[in-house]
Amino acid sequence: MNNPFRSYEDTQSVFDVIKKEFFPMTEAEKLSQEMLSDDIVARLREAAMSARTTERVICDEAADEIERLRRERDEATRYAENLAVALSRHFPHVPQWKPLTGDLIGLLTQIDNMAAGLSPARAALADASRGNDAK
Repeated sequence: MNNPFRSYEDTQSVFDVIKKEFFPMTEAEKLSQEMLSDDIVARLREAAMSARTTERVICDEAADEIERLRRERDEATRYAENLAVALSRHFPHVPQWKPLTGDLIGLLTQIDNMAAGLSPARAALADASRGNDAK
């Protein structure tokens, strides 16, 4: 069987198209993405400088919270990537596998798929589909 996905990049670009076409972002997701944009903290800090005292406190607190959430997200992403790499060692028959670096949801999906493949029933089905009857 000819594999249309010749590389990790080809596969990733297909996933990006599927995500965009079939799972459009909600308004909440768009707002969340804007809130985590690279310049939002700088914009909040700048607004705080010209704002009244109450608004200044709100802007500073919002900027601090965004920075905390970014650190937490980055830590969770690193942890998920390390876990995905560790789990991938149970699947040596898939040498082209690579973690979806920097994509927390993608990494969690990979972990979920690998965890499902670790169950004995699934492993037996996978072996049978490859012609390796377990006896």
